[in-house]
Amino acid sequence: MRRPPAANTSRSLPTPSVDDQVRDELISLLFAARAPLVIIGSGVATSAALLAYQQLDVTFAAIAALAALVTAGRVVLATAYRQQRHALSMQAWERIYAAGNFSIASLIGLFGVHALPSDVPLSHLLATGVLFSYGAGLVARISVRPWMCYASLLIAAAPFLLTMGLHPDAATLPLGALILLMLGGSLGTVAHTRRITEEHIRTRLRFADLARSDLLTGLPNRLLLEERLEEAIAGLSGDRRVSLLFLDLDHFKEANDRFGHHVGDLLLREVGVRLQALIRRNDIVARLGGDEFVVLQTLEGNDSEAEMTARRIVRGMHEPFDVDGHEIHVGVSVGIAVAPRNGLDPAALLAAADGALYEAKRRGRGTVSFAGSGAPASVARTV
Repeated sequence: MRRPPAANTSRSLPTPSVDDQVRDELISLLFAARAPLVIIGSGVATSAALLAYQQLDVTFAAIAALAALVTAGRVVLATAYRQQRHALSMQAWERIYAAGNFSIASLIGLFGVHALPSDVPLSHLLATGVLFSYGAGLVARISVRPWMCYASLLIAAAPFLLTMGLHPDAATLPLGALILLMLGGSLGTVAHTRRITEEHIRTRLRFADLARSDLLTGLPNRLLLEERLEEAIAGLSGDRRVSLLFLDLDHFKEANDRFGHHVGDLLLREVGVRLQALIRRNDIVARLGGDEFVVLQTLEGNDSEAEMTARRIVRGMHEPFDVDGHEIHVGVSVGIAVAPRNGLDPAALLAAADGALYEAKRRGRGTVSFAGSGAPASVARTV
C-alpha cells in the first residue's frame, strides 16, 4: 500500500502546553484581587506614619510615604493587567508583580530594622504586627507562586532576625523564635496550597479540553473550530485570508454497512490521523460529526494554498485504509469558502463551505468546489 502524500511543513505558531496554561492561570490568580494590596500597603503606611508623628522620626515618615507610593503603583498595575493583559507576556506580568511585592517586603524589613532597637513598645508592637500580617497574607494570596512567596518572606523577615541578633534581650529572643516558626510553618502550607490549586486548574483544563474535542477521533469539535475561526477572522488584515475546507467522505456509508460500526469508527479515526498528516502544521482539522470534517487555514495572498491543500487531501484520501485487517477504499469531496470574500461571520462561512461541498458531490465524487461570492450556496468553480 502506498503512503499518502507528505504534508506541507510550513512553520506554525506554538500551541501552549498544559504546563504553560497552568502557569498562566497561577500567575493570573496573583491579580485576582486588588483589596489585599491596599490592605497591606495601607497597614505599613499607617503604622509608619503613626510612629513618625509620635516620635517626629524622618525615617518612619519616609517608610510611610514610600509604602503609600508603592501601593498606589501596584493598584495601577493590577488594573492595567485586567485591561491590557495581552500587552505583555505572562512572565513579564509575574516579574512586575514580584517587583511590587519585593518592594513592600523591603519596606517592612526596613520598618523592623528601625523600630526594634527603639525603647518605645508601640514601635515593637506595630513592626511585628505588620510583619506577621504580611506573612499571613502572603501565604493566603501568593502560595500559587512559591518562589515569590518564599523570597518575599525572607526579604521581610531577615532584617527583623538580624536586628534581634544584634540587639538581643528578653523580649526579642521569644519574638525571633516566633518569626522562625512562622517561616518554617509557611513552607508546608505554601507547598500544599500550590499543589491543591494546580490540581484544580489541571482538572478544569482537562474538562475544558474534553468539551472541545471529538470523543471518537480526539480532533477539535465544532465548538473549538468556531472559536478558532472567530480568532482567525479577527486577525485578518491586508492580503491575509481565512479558508474553510468542508470535507465529506465518499463511500463511507457503504464501508460502514459492510464492515460494521466498529470498523466504521476505526476508519474515522484513521481518517483523522491521515488528514492531520496531509495539512500544514499551522492548520486545524476538526470533526463536525458523522463523516464530515473541516480544515481551517490562514492564507497569504490568493486562494492557491487552499486549492493545493484540497487537492492533496483528495489524492491522499484516495489511498486505501488498512483497518482491522480490512482494506477499505473511500474518497473525499471538498467544498471551500474563503473569508472575507464569502463573509466574516463564522456561521455564514461554514454555510458557504457546506454549499460548495454540496455542489462538489453533485458534480462527481472526489472533486473540489469553491463557494461563490454571492449567496452561501453559490459556487464559483469546480477544480
